[in-house]
Amino acid sequence: MEIRHVLIAVASASLSMPAWAQSASPPRPAILKGELKVRYDIFDRVKALVDARDFAALNAMEREFRTSRARTPSGVWKLSEFHGAVHAALPEADSNQNCAFTAGPLLKAWAAATPSAPTPYIALANMLVGRAWCFRGTGYAVDVPDDDETRFQHTIAAAYETLSSHSRIAAKDPEYYVVMEDIYRAQGRGRPAFQRLLDEASAKEPYYYELYAHAYYYNMPQWFGGYPEIEQAARYAVARTQDQDGLGAYARYYWNATGEGCDCWVHAIDWATMKKAMKDVVERNPEPWNLANFAQIACEMNDSVVAREYFVALGNDDGSEAWGADKEGWQKCRDFAATVGGPLALPKTSAPPGSDRRIP
Repeated sequence: MEIRHVLIAVASASLSMPAWAQSASPPRPAILKGELKVRYDIFDRVKALVDARDFAALNAMEREFRTSRARTPSGVWKLSEFHGAVHAALPEADSNQNCAFTAGPLLKAWAAATPSAPTPYIALANMLVGRAWCFRGTGYAVDVPDDDETRFQHTIAAAYETLSSHSRIAAKDPEYYVVMEDIYRAQGRGRPAFQRLLDEASAKEPYYYELYAHAYYYNMPQWFGGYPEIEQAARYAVARTQDQDGLGAYARYYWNATGEGCDCWVHAIDWATMKKAMKDVVERNPEPWNLANFAQIACEMNDSVVAREYFVALGNDDGSEAWGADKEGWQKCRDFAATVGGPLALPKTSAPPGSDRRIP
């Protein structure tokens, strides 16, 4: 998805618009625990600070998360969640009002108040990318009116200029490279240029998983790659992170891909490697959120044995949060897992899914 994160809504599966291009705060589960509690706590704090225009406190959050490299229970960077929360807290370009861009004044005020902070430049560029896609729409390139294509390219160029002209400051934060990857893709940059950007980014912060998730987008068939390139990017992520993660980055890469509205990942993935990679993630981060999502992925891969293993490992947790509001899908997966070992007992405190599906 990615989506990204708990805060970014999934856009429709299109051949042009990136999946994060529309954002919203999803319905909040009735009971927050574990991973979702940490993510919503970050979101609530960021939303309150954005509304209050407390730029100093926002900068302090970014700096603390960036320098500490703090993780959520599932193992993702809190910095990544912070940027997702900033994006979700700001008003999107309104397609009903000629893509009006109301977030600009706030972000420019933020940059003026604290010109040495990375976030306002990153957020402004990110929102400009979103505005560009508002102009561009979700159709095939040949169907886009010339005026809309011109506005798209002009706004993407403004996003690039925002980042590149402040790179000395903004590139301290690895999210700079994530947004720049999306800009490169929108500009149609060739593979050598994109690879140089990714090499530079991963040399600085190899464990910032969003770098590889956005490399996946670049390599989707509707963009500049195909199934072999998708898999190559997954192996690249492993090569940069295996000292600490083993194969874990492979699992996180394809986990993110499952929500992107395209079944490209199913054709590209090596399931034997994925099974080992999921185990490496769980060994380091045995969070129920990870177990439940891996059960779901196993069902999508038609592997009832692995699905059952993760449901059993959940113990006193039914794993429903990974399905969100899709109670039927959750039940089907449990039923499928039961085909290899009999019924799966539900915890006494079991509760039905209550929100949209979330991502890694």
